[in-house]
Amino acid sequence: CYKLNLSCLVELGYIEFRQHESSKDKTTVTNWIRFCAAFVKNSARLRSPLSLKETTSIEEEFDLLFEYVVKDRALRNFYRDRRDSIEAQERERQMTEAAVKESSDEMSISDGSSSSEESTHTDRFKRLRTT
Repeated sequence: CYKLNLSCLVELGYIEFRQHESSKDKTTVTNWIRFCAAFVKNSARLRSPLSLKETTSIEEEFDLLFEYVVKDRALRNFYRDRRDSIEAQERERQMTEAAVKESSDEMSISDGSSSSEESTHTDRFKRLRTT
Protein backbone atom coordinates (compact mmCIF):
# COMPACT_ATOMS: atom_id res chain seq x y z
CA CYS A 1 0.00 0.00 0.00
CA TYR A 2 1.27 3.40 -0.89
CA LYS A 3 0.86 6.29 1.45
CA LEU A 4 0.36 9.38 -0.65
CA ASN A 5 -2.71 11.31 0.43
CA LEU A 6 -3.87 13.80 -2.20
CA SER A 7 -7.37 14.27 -0.80
CA CYS A 8 -6.40 17.31 1.27
CA LEU A 9 -4.79 19.10 -1.70
CA VAL A 10 -7.94 20.85 -2.88
CA GLU A 11 -9.31 21.76 0.56
CA LEU A 12 -6.10 22.52 2.46
CA GLY A 13 -3.51 23.13 -0.25
CA TYR A 14 -1.02 20.42 0.69
CA ILE A 15 -0.37 16.73 0.26
CA GLU A 16 0.74 14.12 2.76
CA PHE A 17 3.47 11.57 2.28
CA ARG A 18 2.67 8.99 4.90
CA GLN A 19 4.87 6.20 6.12
CA HIS A 20 5.17 3.38 3.61
CA GLU A 21 4.43 -0.13 4.87
CA SER A 22 7.49 -2.08 5.92
CA SER A 23 9.30 -4.00 3.21
CA LYS A 24 12.54 -5.89 2.78
CA ASP A 25 12.19 -5.72 -1.00
CA LYS A 26 14.86 -3.38 -2.33
CA THR A 27 12.92 -2.63 -5.52
CA THR A 28 9.77 -1.66 -3.64
CA VAL A 29 11.62 0.66 -1.27
CA THR A 30 13.78 2.19 -4.01
CA ASN A 31 10.77 2.86 -6.22
CA TRP A 32 8.86 4.53 -3.37
CA ILE A 33 11.82 6.85 -2.72
CA ARG A 34 12.15 7.57 -6.45
CA PHE A 35 8.42 8.26 -6.70
CA CYS A 36 8.41 10.69 -3.76
CA ALA A 37 11.54 12.50 -4.98
CA ALA A 38 10.25 12.84 -8.55
CA PHE A 39 6.83 13.96 -7.36
CA VAL A 40 8.28 16.74 -5.19
CA LYS A 41 11.00 17.81 -7.65
CA ASN A 42 8.70 17.96 -10.67
CA SER A 43 5.86 19.57 -8.74
CA ALA A 44 8.20 22.37 -7.63
CA ARG A 45 9.54 23.10 -11.11
CA LEU A 46 6.45 22.58 -13.28
CA ARG A 47 3.36 24.73 -13.55
CA SER A 48 0.29 23.67 -11.61
CA PRO A 49 -1.87 21.13 -13.44
CA LEU A 50 -5.35 21.97 -14.61
CA SER A 51 -8.29 20.51 -12.74
CA LEU A 52 -9.50 17.17 -14.00
CA LYS A 53 -12.99 16.63 -15.31
CA GLU A 54 -15.49 14.89 -13.04
CA THR A 55 -15.67 12.12 -15.63
CA THR A 56 -11.93 11.34 -15.51
CA SER A 57 -11.50 7.70 -14.57
CA ILE A 58 -9.08 6.52 -11.90
CA GLU A 59 -7.05 4.83 -14.67
CA GLU A 60 -6.75 8.16 -16.52
CA GLU A 61 -5.78 9.93 -13.29
CA PHE A 62 -3.09 7.33 -12.68
CA ASP A 63 -1.68 7.78 -16.20
CA LEU A 64 -1.81 11.58 -15.98
CA LEU A 65 0.03 11.55 -12.64
CA PHE A 66 2.92 9.63 -14.13
CA GLU A 67 2.88 11.42 -17.48
CA TYR A 68 2.77 15.02 -16.24
CA VAL A 69 4.10 14.95 -12.68
CA VAL A 70 6.33 11.96 -11.96
CA LYS A 71 7.57 11.65 -15.56
CA ASP A 72 9.12 8.21 -15.14
CA ARG A 73 7.87 5.34 -17.34
CA ALA A 74 9.71 2.68 -15.34
CA LEU A 75 7.99 3.84 -12.14
CA ARG A 76 4.64 3.99 -13.91
CA ASN A 77 5.09 0.41 -15.10
CA PHE A 78 6.22 -0.77 -11.66
CA TYR A 79 3.18 0.79 -9.92
CA ARG A 80 0.78 -0.36 -12.64
CA ASP A 81 2.04 -3.95 -12.24
CA ARG A 82 1.88 -3.62 -8.45
CA ARG A 83 -1.69 -2.27 -8.61
CA ASP A 84 -2.77 -5.07 -10.94
CA SER A 85 -1.18 -7.66 -8.65
CA ILE A 86 -2.95 -6.25 -5.58
CA GLU A 87 -6.28 -6.18 -7.43
CA ALA A 88 -5.80 -9.82 -8.53
CA GLN A 89 -5.01 -10.84 -4.94
CA GLU A 90 -8.12 -9.03 -3.71
CA ARG A 91 -10.32 -10.73 -6.32
CA GLU A 92 -8.85 -14.12 -5.34
CA ARG A 93 -9.46 -13.37 -1.65
CA GLN A 94 -13.08 -12.43 -2.35
CA MET A 95 -13.64 -15.58 -4.44
CA THR A 96 -12.14 -17.72 -1.68
CA GLU A 97 -14.34 -16.08 0.95
CA ALA A 98 -17.42 -16.61 -1.24
CA ALA A 99 -16.52 -20.28 -1.78
CA VAL A 100 -15.97 -20.82 1.96
CA LYS A 101 -19.29 -19.13 2.74
CA GLU A 102 -21.09 -21.20 0.12
CA SER A 103 -19.50 -24.38 1.43
CA SER A 104 -20.40 -23.41 4.99
CA ASP A 105 -23.99 -22.70 3.98
CA GLU A 106 -24.23 -26.09 2.24
CA MET A 107 -22.83 -27.83 5.32
CA SER A 108 -25.36 -26.04 7.54
CA ILE A 109 -28.22 -27.21 5.35
CA SER A 110 -26.82 -30.73 5.25
CA ASP A 111 -26.22 -30.77 9.01
CA GLY A 112 -29.71 -29.47 9.64
CA SER A 113 -31.38 -32.21 7.60
CA SER A 114 -29.29 -35.03 9.05
CA SER A 115 -29.93 -33.68 12.52
CA SER A 116 -33.64 -33.74 11.73
CA GLU A 117 -33.36 -37.31 10.45
CA GLU A 118 -31.47 -38.32 13.58
CA SER A 119 -34.14 -36.85 15.84
CA THR A 120 -36.87 -38.67 13.84
CA HIS A 121 -35.02 -41.97 14.30
CA THR A 122 -34.56 -41.24 18.00
CA ASP A 123 -38.27 -40.45 18.39
CA ARG A 124 -39.21 -43.73 16.67
CA PHE A 125 -36.83 -45.65 18.93
CA LYS A 126 -38.32 -44.03 22.05
CA ARG A 127 -41.84 -44.87 20.90
CA LEU A 128 -40.87 -48.50 20.29
CA ARG A 129 -39.32 -48.80 23.75
CA THR A 130 -42.40 -47.40 25.51
CA THR A 131 -44.86 -49.71 23.78
